[in-house]
Amino acid sequence: MIVYRVVHKAVTQLLNGSGNDARWCSGGRKVIYTSSSVALACLENVLRRSGLGFSEDFRTIFYQIPDNISIEEVKLKHLTNNWRLQSSYYYCQLIGNKWYDNKDALVLKVPSAIIPDEYNYVIKTTSPKINRIIIKDIKPFVPDVRLENILTSVDIKKLRKYSAKEAKRKLPQHNSTQCR
Repeated sequence: MIVYRVVHKAVTQLLNGSGNDARWCSGGRKVIYTSSSVALACLENVLRRSGLGFSEDFRTIFYQIPDNISIEEVKLKHLTNNWRLQSSYYYCQLIGNKWYDNKDALVLKVPSAIIPDEYNYVIKTTSPKINRIIIKDIKPFVPDVRLENILTSVDIKKLRKYSAKEAKRKLPQHNSTQCR
């Protein structure tokens, strides 16, 4: 299976994570987030780059995950209704941290918060099995100028205000918190 990541060229050869807080793992756990398509990898970056565009310094990395690598999956039907909200990071982190701390699966397949019918693949970079994942290709990431125009025209203050408002919105929840 091939998965994709859009990153700055300075980190293209690295198979290690920053250990920063993110949706599926809390701080200190070193993972990299990849996506099932280049388009989804782009969208995931667009949310983090609002107000900033991409420069010629960005690349798409194509990672090859062998078919016999163990992948644990978080099923959408087992998540609460509000798992996509920023205020639900802690809930998602509990699921991801449990996977990370377990020594079995190298990869965690998770639904994308942007498009829940699409998937991201979180890779545990501290696993001794990490050397089984290889960088198959690296290509320049050159998005359409219209996307650049949208990104650089985002009003960051409005976006943060909207995000804070969304985080306060309460939605009904499922009873199940199973992640398999």
